[in-house]
Amino acid sequence: MRATPLLHARRSYVSGRIARVIAVLLGLACRCWALKRQPAHPPHAIILSASRGWLNYRHTLNALEVYRSARGLGMPDRRIRLLLADPLSCNPRNARYGQLHAAGPRGEVSALHPAISARGEDVSEAALLQLLSGVHPPGTPASQRLLSTGKSNVVVFLTGHGGDQFLKMHDRSEFLEADLAAAIRAMHALGRYAHLLILIDTCQAATLCSTLSFPNVICITSSVLGQSSYAKSADSLLGLHVVDEFSHAMGQRLGEPGAASKTLHDLLANLQSDVKLSTVSSMSTGGDALLKNLTVGDFFA
Repeated sequence: MRATPLLHARRSYVSGRIARVIAVLLGLACRCWALKRQPAHPPHAIILSASRGWLNYRHTLNALEVYRSARGLGMPDRRIRLLLADPLSCNPRNARYGQLHAAGPRGEVSALHPAISARGEDVSEAALLQLLSGVHPPGTPASQRLLSTGKSNVVVFLTGHGGDQFLKMHDRSEFLEADLAAAIRAMHALGRYAHLLILIDTCQAATLCSTLSFPNVICITSSVLGQSSYAKSADSLLGLHVVDEFSHAMGQRLGEPGAASKTLHDLLANLQSDVKLSTVSSMSTGGDALLKNLTVGDFFA
C-alpha cells in the first residue's frame, strides 16, 4: 500500500518532534555536566592596579596579565573584580591607541575586553576596603561587590608603587598594611573566605603582609623589606617598560598547560626561580602544609 501525502506529513512531523526532544535532552545533559564540573563554592578574585599615569603603564599590564591568567584558567568575569586606577589604552601618548600590549608572544591583552569593575577615581582605599569587607553603601550593584562566602577561596592581587607597609593609591595617598589587616579581620569575622591568597607586586611587597595572623591566609610577594620590585621588558615603540618581572613570571607560569594542578608550593618555587632581580617570598598562617595542600586551581577556576 502506497503512503499518502498525509501519512508522509505525519511522519515528518513526528520525526521533527523527536529530533527536537533529543536536542533539548542533550542540551540539558551537557548543562548538567558543566554544572557538575563547577566547584560547589567557586573561588573569587580581586585584581587591582593602584597607579595612574602613562609612565605607570606596566602596573596596569601587571593587573591585566593576572586577569588574563584567571580567565584562561576558567574563572568567569562574574567572579572577578578588576580595578584599574588608569586603564591607559586610550591615553593620547599610546602609539598603539586603543590597545595594551604585554611583552613576549602573549601580546595584546586589551583584546580580552576585560570587564572593569572600577576605574579612575573609583579605585581608592575606601573602595578596596569595602570590596574586601563586604560593607558597601546602599544600592551598590552586585557587579561591584565580592560575592564570596565562608566556603569560597579568594585571591587578591595588588600592584603599584609601594614601600614599607604601604601601597600608593594614585601616587598621592596610601593603603596601609594596617588597612589590609583590618579588612581581612572583617572578612574572617563575617565569613567571607575559606582560604585567602594575596599576591603583591610592589617595592617592599612583603611588608604589607608582615603582621597578618588570621587563619588560612597565604601571601606571595615580589620583594622583601628594603628591596625594589623591578620591570621586566621595554617596548621601543611605546618608550617604556610594559610589565614587571614578578607579574610577567606569574602570567607565564599560570598560562602553562596543567597550571591548575600545581600546588602553591610549586608556584612559589617557580617564581623564586624565575624572578632574578628581587626576592620572592611567602607568608602562610597555616605553615608549609597550606602551600602544599592547595593548588592554583583552588583559586583560579
